Amino acid sequence: MSDDTENLTIPVNRNPMDTLTSTTKKINGVKNVDIDGETFSELSEGQGKVLIPSCNQVFYNPVQEFNRDISITVLRLFASQFMQEKNTSRKRKRQQISKSAEAEKSHEKKLASTSSENNGAVHHSTDLSHPMDVTESSDDASHVEYPLQNSGLWGGHDAENRRNNISSMVASQKTIENEINTLQATQETVEDTLNSRQSPEPVVTWQVPKVGVQDEKGLRILEALAATGLRSIRYAKEIPGVKEIIANDLSQQAVECMKRSIKYNNVDHLVTASHGDASLLLYTNRGRGCGEQFDVIDLDPYGSPHLFLDGAVQAVSEGGLLLVTCTDMAVLCGNSPDTCHAKYGATSFKTKGCHEVALRIALQCLESHANRYGRYIEPLLSLSADFYIRLAVRVRSSALKVKESYAKVGMMYRCVGCDVITTSPLGNIIVDGRSVKHRLTRAPPVQDLCEHCDSKHEIGGPIWLGPLHNQSFLDGMLSMLEGGGGHVFTRPLGTHRRIMGVVQMMREELQDVPLYYVHDRLCQVAGVTVGKLARFKSALLNAGYRVSSSHCHKTSIKTDAPAKVVWDVVRAHERTEPALRMRADTGAPGCILLNKPSSTEVSRQLVQGALKEARKFFC
Repeated sequence: MSDDTENLTIPVNRNPMDTLTSTTKKINGVKNVDIDGETFSELSEGQGKVLIPSCNQVFYNPVQEFNRDISITVLRLFASQFMQEKNTSRKRKRQQISKSAEAEKSHEKKLASTSSENNGAVHHSTDLSHPMDVTESSDDASHVEYPLQNSGLWGGHDAENRRNNISSMVASQKTIENEINTLQATQETVEDTLNSRQSPEPVVTWQVPKVGVQDEKGLRILEALAATGLRSIRYAKEIPGVKEIIANDLSQQAVECMKRSIKYNNVDHLVTASHGDASLLLYTNRGRGCGEQFDVIDLDPYGSPHLFLDGAVQAVSEGGLLLVTCTDMAVLCGNSPDTCHAKYGATSFKTKGCHEVALRIALQCLESHANRYGRYIEPLLSLSADFYIRLAVRVRSSALKVKESYAKVGMMYRCVGCDVITTSPLGNIIVDGRSVKHRLTRAPPVQDLCEHCDSKHEIGGPIWLGPLHNQSFLDGMLSMLEGGGGHVFTRPLGTHRRIMGVVQMMREELQDVPLYYVHDRLCQVAGVTVGKLARFKSALLNAGYRVSSSHCHKTSIKTDAPAKVVWDVVRAHERTEPALRMRADTGAPGCILLNKPSSTEVSRQLVQGALKEARKFFC
């Protein structure tokens, strides 16, 4: 079951609820609702409500509200884009059909013209008393006589043979006449079809429907691990353009709870409770004669989702959306490299910047599963928050893109002394005009000992090295959040302000720079007092490099500056705040690092805007 309402022990209630008459009273933030003489606890979030028997102690985690709110924000925008893409695709198909019909019409005209010429060139008598009358049958006697003489009509004295030959020619003439009639009928049919298509019905662009109203051309959504169904109920009441939502769970008690809450929220026309194994449900809806694929699949399990990824990448439709939550952060953040490799096919490091590493390991795992079926992923949003990570990726099919995937993932080399991580892709794609070559990466990108502190390296990965987010999608989310959704969404989300801040920070991140430094960790390695983050970033900006923060960590520094330049800035800061104790420890990595010569002229003059405004929304 999902994290929506954890540790449920709900007794089965099979009583029908045809008539709902309720009275409510609020006790310690939770309403008690009396329905037909039975008391339930009502938990409300957003516009959704779930009913739990009051005798049960239900653990409701309010932190997960942010997870559901940002998922709703993503789905609102995705629904609009996905349906517009579908309409565009239908329009292109109509245009292709029209062009094909026009080409067919032209081809049929040529065939009809050719057949007419051939028919007019061969006229012969069918009267046995006048076997050949040149003046009546053709204006060109030589043209007519040539094939007849070759056919042997006048070559012998046997009358029976002549009759047989003439009968054969008569049958041939009738065959030609039938073919001409057929071609003329086909031409008329094509002309009628083109005339009907010259004035096609206007292509109706997707209009945002009302929330809570079933849209027959809308999204099919699957929540594979639904628990009480709170997420599915909220999707039905807060997302427009929904055709169907299937809320599935393996627990019969959870399914009974869902059915009760679905009816209580009046969304039974949109949400269907399903009792079954999530993996089996995914595998039986893979399309191509095996069920109908889903446009959106939401996976929010306890711990790792690795058991469901193989089925999910097959059961999602072309261009569809996968929403995946991972809550096993201890595994993804390097506490158990062996377990991480067993579940995700990669190993992690235990570092200050481990949360972005966790995102990239999960994305690599999704890409790997998709590639096995000729598909690939496009990340729309990759979130690290609280105790989990949340991914929103689109899944598409392309054999060419699958071949390029190995250039999007790579290995990590981490210095155990100074924590600098160097990445290297598994391969490179070299494009020279029309020539495209795929080559493996040669040799590790690091030496035996770290060039900064003379320490050894650890190897981790593979991880995703491509962008974590889609910039245009983030722009659309910000625009929608700032506009409030117009007349469609009547209530603001409970975590609206936090979503705005986090999405803005994602928008400002350097998308072509994997991983980040942590300011206080840099100062800790060198043994210096932690200075102002704004001045550190300003020094990198003054040196001509790009700098941003990451939403994964408050004091993160994401920059395209080489590690040598970053340590030059640290050494410049140490000259103003001497690290006497570290310099005394001659064998420490920090002492070796501080004694390295600097090659960058560092200016710590404060640059306006070095710290973006979005940081004050981060919480």
